Amino acid sequence: MKRKSKFRKGRRVHLKGEPRDNYGTVVSDYPATIGDKQTSKLPGGPIVLDGYIYVRWKINGKNFICLEKINELDIV
Repeated sequence: MKRKSKFRKGRRVHLKGEPRDNYGTVVSDYPATIGDKQTSKLPGGPIVLDGYIYVRWKINGKNFICLEKINELDIV
């Protein structure tokens, strides 16, 4: 049976040790991947980054999508 990750698309997260009002939004499902299954020309398909997810952070009024390690995040 496949275990569901607590980090799903659309959830708010923050970095451990940071205030809860500085939060980001999860953009990708677990695990993060680079490439598309249908169009990837890499041998073996897309690159799967186990233990990482994509998070959208608002920094100085602009949105940035960053690759974050799951061990460093908490759910708001």
